[in-house]
Amino acid sequence: MFRERQDRDEFEQTVKLPVPGPIGMQNFEEWNISLPDSEPDPGRFGRQLVKHFPQRWQRTQLRPIFSTDVGRVTMILAKGRTRFESVG
Repeated sequence: MFRERQDRDEFEQTVKLPVPGPIGMQNFEEWNISLPDSEPDPGRFGRQLVKHFPQRWQRTQLRPIFSTDVGRVTMILAKGRTRFESVG
């Protein structure tokens, strides 16, 4: 899986590749790298990682399949000397 994220004015691309694991479990290794803009660039991951990409990623131009907008709110909850950060 190849994903690009934007957080305010910062962009990041992520690649997740399946790895062996327990039967019935989905296991992935994940790599993240910062981008200067919104243009995806799989080559920024370096040759060692790119050689593990499916061949179709290496010979086709990437384009979005879908887009989502997620809004998050962070709150600090405190009780006595205990503090929790809640993200919703």
